[in-house]
Amino acid sequence: MSNELTKARQQLAQIRTYLRTGKPLPAIQALHSTLLIVLKNPLMKSEKDEFAHLLEDAIYSIMADPTVKKLHPANIVYTAGNERQLLDEVRALLESVDANMRDAVQEAVRLKEERRKKLLEEGRICLEQGDLNKARAAFTTLAKENKDEPELYGQIGELYLQYRAYEDAIGYLETALKLKPELVYLYNSIGIALRKTGDFPTAEKYYLRAANYLGRDPNLFFNLGRLYLDWERWDRAVLAASGALKIRPDFVEAQKLKEYAENRLGKKQ
Repeated sequence: MSNELTKARQQLAQIRTYLRTGKPLPAIQALHSTLLIVLKNPLMKSEKDEFAHLLEDAIYSIMADPTVKKLHPANIVYTAGNERQLLDEVRALLESVDANMRDAVQEAVRLKEERRKKLLEEGRICLEQGDLNKARAAFTTLAKENKDEPELYGQIGELYLQYRAYEDAIGYLETALKLKPELVYLYNSIGIALRKTGDFPTAEKYYLRAANYLGRDPNLFFNLGRLYLDWERWDRAVLAASGALKIRPDFVEAQKLKEYAENRLGKKQ
């Protein structure tokens, strides 16, 4: 019994810490657990007096918490000796706060998603209208509010790419791939953006890195071949196109790329 009472005291002592750190639910759970222990064990008079005081302090602290007041406006008043009634009221409080917190979380998620869509669309419209500065402002705000979402960074990067803002596209796509390298569909996008800016060596590195995830993908070889065409590396373009055709013999665009590169290679030689 003494071990259980020690546990009960420890739980009550944690309540104020929970409340101070914005965790009302664990605080109420600690009070509920303590009441179960107190009701289960016969107490000496000194222990009854001790726990009556501790419980009174705990329930006062919980009911004074701003979050609890907001989620469960009904007050709970404790009188020594009415622990069983208090247990019922605390159980109801626990269920109410738990349900309301879950609703609040869901609402926060809904509002965040709405804002995310709004800013994404606002940025897209600004890009469509040619207002790059306003687009940057919208996307910067969006990125700051969703710092750890690589897929979102990828979306923004691909929008910049779509509207030919290549430098901006590269920044967001690089961040996305740094956060989550396995976002394989972004390697082609960043490769295109880098190729458009003339940074051929970096584009090549991204395409070769993509091979670790995509393996034998004819489109990857073809895109690499397009890079080599712009870079005027005709021999590498032939090899890349040949790789695409080996996997997909009916790849018409890859065949044309190969023939063009072979022709240029022949002229060069």
